[in-house]
Amino acid sequence: MAYAVGGEGFVDRLGASDYEAVLGFLHQLYAPECVDAFPRRALTGLSRLIESDILTYSKIDPQRQHAYMLQEPVGVIGASQIATFEHFTDQHPLITHYVRARESKPRKISDFLTLSQFHNLELYQEFFRIVGINYQMAVTIPSSPDLVIGIALNRSRRDFSERDRSVLDVIRPHLVRAHRNAAERTTLQERAETAERALWSSPAGSLSRLSGREHEVLVLVADGKTNHEIGDLLALSSRTVQKHLEHIYEKLGVHTRTAAAMRLQSR
Repeated sequence: MAYAVGGEGFVDRLGASDYEAVLGFLHQLYAPECVDAFPRRALTGLSRLIESDILTYSKIDPQRQHAYMLQEPVGVIGASQIATFEHFTDQHPLITHYVRARESKPRKISDFLTLSQFHNLELYQEFFRIVGINYQMAVTIPSSPDLVIGIALNRSRRDFSERDRSVLDVIRPHLVRAHRNAAERTTLQERAETAERALWSSPAGSLSRLSGREHEVLVLVADGKTNHEIGDLLALSSRTVQKHLEHIYEKLGVHTRTAAAMRLQSR
């Protein structure tokens, strides 16, 4: 699979090894998955690209002061600390910026505040100081107007470099696209499962539509038998067995042996 790697204006900051690492990250980021698996895959990949003490994937509703947060490493930020973070989200310079500007480019807290200004915030004293974070860089993924979906990289001892920002800017459109792809795959899967359940519950998809011989064939399919083995047991040719299977698929509204067998097992 080929990937287009963007990031105008940042090419001079990245070398061949940087791009090689980015392409490796994209390969695993675009792997088939459901939307619930996307955050952990993104955080794990980012941890290999940019050195960070803690990475977070957050869904933040600033108006309701509510935040859903995943961390890498897992469990480094506790539930009580997340509750504290929620209380002070209106002080966060990056959240405030992203809500106002509705952009997704990489931004650092130091773009808006000096370290001493950041330390003077209650947000820092009650949350960031407790979890040991002094520097943060983030990007967002487009979402509804009342929600900020962000991926944040955090460090204790030194700020992120412009090389780090360049790497994040290069992969930013791919994070957006991979998240959208995963969400669309999840939606399609949910629709397929809904349609399958409806079909199974309808008379048209009932096992009662099968002939006696078709039911015998289906029982043996569910038992893991091949067409040749079924033919031997029922004194049929493999071609005839395949014809029976085609009729079974049509009557049950399925397309594979596994789906047909599952229909029998769920009766």
